Amino acid sequence: PIIFRLLNGGFNVTSITLMVQKEVAERLCAKPSTKDYGAMTVQVQSVADVRLMRVVNRKMFTPVPKVDSAIVNIELNYNKFKIDNLQLHSAVVESAFSMRRKTLSNCLKSKMALTKSQIDELYLALNLDENVRGEQLTIEQFVALSNAINKLKMTENNK
Repeated sequence: PIIFRLLNGGFNVTSITLMVQKEVAERLCAKPSTKDYGAMTVQVQSVADVRLMRVVNRKMFTPVPKVDSAIVNIELNYNKFKIDNLQLHSAVVESAFSMRRKTLSNCLKSKMALTKSQIDELYLALNLDENVRGEQLTIEQFVALSNAINKLKMTENNK
């Protein structure tokens, strides 16, 4: 929550350096199709470049905690991708990872209230396989998907 508050809180910062649990740092820096890749990864990497700077061994602290820590640097770049609607983008990402064992299509139907024909249309336009899961999409594909859903929703609202 602290990271998202810093990213979305309207603070005038361009870089954030934090010490977090090593597992959190690995999630922030994760790549698609890995076990650490999730909603937090996509949301942060959509608006920032994340680098793991250093692992800090648990033995460096007194008392010794049960986990190692890591220092991460988050360079904010809200122009990294052209995201038409950041709130919708976050909702799409959250829905894609809400049921990790389900296909992206099932997640979008359930959480984004999209019909099968709308999803088929989106998949065709974005060249996505019908059995794709959220954890397989790149950040760029998530941006393209959320922008396409945004256009779809705007078209529906104008009818």
